[in-house]
Amino acid sequence: MTYDVLERLRFTTGYSYLGKRLTLDPGHRDFFNGTIEGNDPKHQFLVHGSADLGRGVEWDSTLRFVDRLPSPLVPRYWELDQRLGWSPTGTVELSIIGRNLLHRHHPEFGPAPPAPGREEVERNIYGRVALRF
Repeated sequence: MTYDVLERLRFTTGYSYLGKRLTLDPGHRDFFNGTIEGNDPKHQFLVHGSADLGRGVEWDSTLRFVDRLPSPLVPRYWELDQRLGWSPTGTVELSIIGRNLLHRHHPEFGPAPPAPGREEVERNIYGRVALRF
């Protein structure tokens, strides 16, 4: 759903629910008992806001929720992304962007610790220069 609060202020929201019923065809085996095929978040939610602040300045913010993964267990999480951009001309954009700002790091998939191989996404902040021609 998208809602333009003002000409320069917009919000977008989204929600998804994933329900599954997995079964085996007769005569087939699943050595993992459906855990690999069924390892998806049940609920996901996001709210995105963007504002044109004038003089070529833009601000974007996205808050998102991802439900837990059941097997191997990966906890649910909330995260926040932000961007502040400035376009001094029609062809140049300077931005500072922050991703995953609510936590230093969080797991998104992989085996539970202390097993090796769990991937964790880290907070990051960076600048971007975009040239359009």
